[in-house]
Amino acid sequence: MIKLFYKVLAIPLAHAADTGGNLHPTKDLGQILTSLIDMATILALSIAVIMILIAGYMMMTAGANAEQFKNGQRTITYAIVGLIIVFLSKGIIAIVRNIVGLP
Repeated sequence: MIKLFYKVLAIPLAHAADTGGNLHPTKDLGQILTSLIDMATILALSIAVIMILIAGYMMMTAGANAEQFKNGQRTITYAIVGLIIVFLSKGIIAIVRNIVGLP
């Protein structure tokens, strides 16, 4: 599991290494916003997956403890709601960029 975690974190770092250390050597505002949004989405997705795994572990080890089981269910619910918010915000940002005229 640790190797998978490092692989998920290594994707953005490998992308940065390909450009010679500069994340995006451009001055176009649209491209800068796109790269920031993409990095935030990758980070949110990684955190949500980790939270879902932790919640699953909490639920599996709850045994007869109903409160721990409910905490695991709430954690999964919050992680999924967070993902929905991230993807909706990405769509809203795309709509606003089209209205403003950014590429």
